This record gives sequence, C-alpha cells and structure tokens, in this order.
Amino acid sequence: MSAGSSPSAALTARDRWRHAVPAFVIAGLLLRLYHYGRNPSMWHDEAATVMNVLTRSFAGLLGPLDVSATGPTLFLWIQKCASLALGDSTYALRLVSFLASCAGLMVFARFARGQLAPIPAACATLLVACSDRLLWHASEARHYSTDFLFAAVLLALLAFTREWPPVRRAILFTLLVPIVIFGSYPGVFMCGGIFIALLRGIRRDSRKEAWLAAGLLGVVIVAAFAAFYFFTIRVQRSAAMDAAWVHTFPDWSRPWTVPIWAVTSTVGVVDYLCRPIGGILILPAFVGAARLWRDGRREFVLFAAVPMLLALLAALPKAYPYTGARTMVFAMPGLVLLIAAGLEELLAQARGQRLWPRLALGIFAIPVVAILGFSIYRVIAPWPRADTAGASAYVLAKRLPDDPVTANHWEYNYYFRKLGGSFYSDLHLLDDAKRPGRFWLVLTSGDPRDRQAIADTLDDWRVTDRREFENSTVFLLSRREP
Repeated sequence: MSAGSSPSAALTARDRWRHAVPAFVIAGLLLRLYHYGRNPSMWHDEAATVMNVLTRSFAGLLGPLDVSATGPTLFLWIQKCASLALGDSTYALRLVSFLASCAGLMVFARFARGQLAPIPAACATLLVACSDRLLWHASEARHYSTDFLFAAVLLALLAFTREWPPVRRAILFTLLVPIVIFGSYPGVFMCGGIFIALLRGIRRDSRKEAWLAAGLLGVVIVAAFAAFYFFTIRVQRSAAMDAAWVHTFPDWSRPWTVPIWAVTSTVGVVDYLCRPIGGILILPAFVGAARLWRDGRREFVLFAAVPMLLALLAALPKAYPYTGARTMVFAMPGLVLLIAAGLEELLAQARGQRLWPRLALGIFAIPVVAILGFSIYRVIAPWPRADTAGASAYVLAKRLPDDPVTANHWEYNYYFRKLGGSFYSDLHLLDDAKRPGRFWLVLTSGDPRDRQAIADTLDDWRVTDRREFENSTVFLLSRREP
C-alpha cells in the first residue's frame, strides 16, 4: 500500500466501484428503453421474420418460411404469443428482444459482480450495458438478444452451481438443453461448452451415477439438436441465405488462407461485440483466460472458448457464419468475462509498480471508454436506416381508398399489411396490364439514382407527387393522357 493511503480509503474506493455496476446497469436499461421507444423503421430481415410470425400458425413456423426468413422455433413461438396477446405493432413484435436484452444485462451484471473484483466487474458491465450491437439488437424483432440471454444465464448457472454435486448439475443443464437449442441457433454450441465444462467435475467423481448423468446430458444435446436441425435449420436454409453469408466462410480454393481467416474472423468477433474499436481487447481476453485457468475457474474459460471453437469448426464446412456479425452475439458473455479477468490481472500487476501493466491498462482503457462514448453518440445520432416507416405513413395518409400501392422491399409487406389486395409486393403492379388511373410506388435503395431509374422506365405514367425519405422515395404515378 502506498504512503498516505489507509485500509478505510481502499475500502471506500472499492465501494465506489461496486456502486458503478448498478449504475451501468441502469444506464444500459435506459439506453435499451430509449432505442426501443424511438421505434426505428423495420429493416429487411426483421420484416421478413415478423410477417411469417403474423401470417403463419404455430405449426407453420416449424417449416420453411416465406422470403428466406429465419428464426429458431421457440423464439418464433414466443413472438407469436406476444402478437396474439398484444397486437401486431412494432412495439409488440420487438418486445421479446427488448426484454431479453434487459434480462441478459441484469443476469450478466449479477454474475460479474460475484466473480470479479469491483473495477473489472464494472468494466465488464459497461461493455455489456453500452454495447452498440446489443443496443441495436434490443430494438429489433430478431433472435440475437435471446442468444445473448441464453449465454448469460448458462454462464451464471455455472457459477451458481459450482458447489453442487456433479449429478445434480448435469441434471439441471439436461433439463435446460431443449429450451436452449430450440430457442437459439447457436444453442448447440453453448450446450457443447456446458458439456465440456462439466466433464471436469464428473471425472473427479468416481460414482457411476455421475457418468450416467453426463451421458444423459450428451444424448439429450445430440437428440435435441438433431430434431432442431431436421425440423428447423435444414428447412429454413436457402440459396439466398447462403449467398448473404458466403463472405463469412473460409476460401477453400486457397487453403493456405484458412488459418489467416480463422484469426481475422476471431478478432472480428471481438471487434463486433466491442465496437467501435474493440478488436484490440482480444489481447486481455487471452490474459484473462490464463488467469481464470490458474485460479481454478476453468469452467468459465471452457464455456467462453468451446462454443466459439465449435462455431469456427462449423464454419469450415460452411454450416455456420463465423465472423464479426450478429450470429456471434452469443459469445459476448464469455468473451467479456475473459476481457475483464485480463484487466483484473493487469491491475494486480500494476499495483506492483510495474510499468508495462500500467501502459497496457492505459491502452486497453481506450476501447472500453470508447464503447461508453459510442453509446452516447448513438442517442444523438442513431444508426442510419431506411425510413420505410415514414414512407409508408406518408402513403397511407395520402392515398385514396382505391389507390393500389407497390413497393420493392419486404419492410412494406409489414407496413401495408392491412391494405389487402390493394398492395402489390415486389413491384408486381408494374407488370399488371390493367392498372388503374394512378398508383403509389415506394422504393428503397442506397442510391437515389436507382430509385429514379425505376420510375423513369414507366413511360406511360407521370409523377404527380414525390417525397424523399432516408434511402426511400415515394412516387404517386398517374396515367398519361393519350
């Protein structure tokens, strides 16, 4: 202890950092509530998911979905229940993701506070509370917030049950396996991490019951995944989906690039979860893994590392996207734990008056603070997104009862869902020879010239009203007089 300090002063400093954890939780909840409450426009894949939820039965959500939509079965069923109970508004359809993100944050913060020293626990909570990607996913009707929630709950249960007998632990996680796998695409990776983590305790238990419980856990994981694969994954996979993720897979035509792909993709995962400059935090993650392993908390290391490794292995045959993208959000609780444990180790080294840990802490503090600043920036300047909601609202306010509407994006299937036969998706009205005297054309694209080019192809029609929105244009077209 340095001169002039005292045990009471040190205790006060620790108490201040302990108070930082609930403060960051409150900030994270408020940020999630803000982005959920501002009700951003639906985006492409989100609209595809919700239209299937609204138009299909529970059984219909098991099979192949319309417009190459995807979603784990349990998540879609919960969304279906929410829409039946609360209606088909964006708030109702996004409520599951919003609540899952809030719950995941609180579960993880409680875990971090119990497993880490005050300063690393506060840093870990900040990384989750203000994560740019988690805030985005909390305000969309997609399953990535639930992926995070499942991972946070499993990690917390590993800690909560550490003193349980191995048989009891295995039975608990066996009961959870079907829920996790049917509720999350990467659920099988998480369950694989749990299985490997529990094996250490089972190996130390000489009783036959422990191995039988482990065997049952493994059988349930395999059986649940097999059912999920044949009833959901295989039938939902499509050429369009494969094309969207082709950039996330290794290039086997150049096999020497595969190791480089594995490294850059792993750094990309960390960078995605810790934006805007979080890729460098992979270094303290390695330090943290070594510290936890040395301290005997190896289950945490295995749960953090094994699911990511399984996702990487699944990407090799092009079965799962492994890159800095939303498909890897499930890895965040484990990764943040490793990062925070690494910061804890560097703090311990820095207290010994060593120079290099202090320099490292200064460097790694930059991306942590940047995450907080970036979350504040997103309140002032939210993520850019096509204003499909504004364009749709304009048409609905201006159109006459008999005016048909056509549009080029799935989002409009949702916003014009109550027009019935007056709405033509995918610009189908443009091919209709029996057009009325006028119709509304709504186009969304990144380049306004593309939107204008489509309107210019309609030689027999003139633009009588035009309104620009973010990445979207509304045209009212009237038939030209002969």
